[in-house]
Amino acid sequence: MNSLLVRGGGPLRGEITVQGAKNSVLPILAAAFLLPGVSLLHRVPDIQDVTVTVKILEALGCRVKRRGGDLMVDASHPAANVIPDCLASELRSSVVFLGAILARLGEAHLCYPGGYAGQIAAAEKKPRSKDRGFVLSASVFRDTVIC
Repeated sequence: MNSLLVRGGGPLRGEITVQGAKNSVLPILAAAFLLPGVSLLHRVPDIQDVTVTVKILEALGCRVKRRGGDLMVDASHPAANVIPDCLASELRSSVVFLGAILARLGEAHLCYPGGYAGQIAAAEKKPRSKDRGFVLSASVFRDTVIC
């Protein structure tokens, strides 16, 4: 573990760059799918969960480019409403995409995220069922103003 030892007696000087927080950036990336255009995010951490989230956006039809700590998401032309099983199973927070997909496309498909299917089967002491996840439909949200 890295540590920083500070001995008193004088003022501290210097600069640090604070990395963005994973728990904030994943829902923000999902929300970028809502906008029919380009979103630019700054100080996006370069971690595995963000990499998987970017792959989900690309599977949904977004173009995503990284330049250093900046991420550009172009959601102008969504092409799918299905989060691939191989990606959803890697990321428990993949469920954050459901609202954005429903609002934008009216229907969303998602397998059980991040190993939940195996955990459910183990808890129930049953083999995995053929129930692979969720299919949600919400046409009522299309073209609706929520105040």
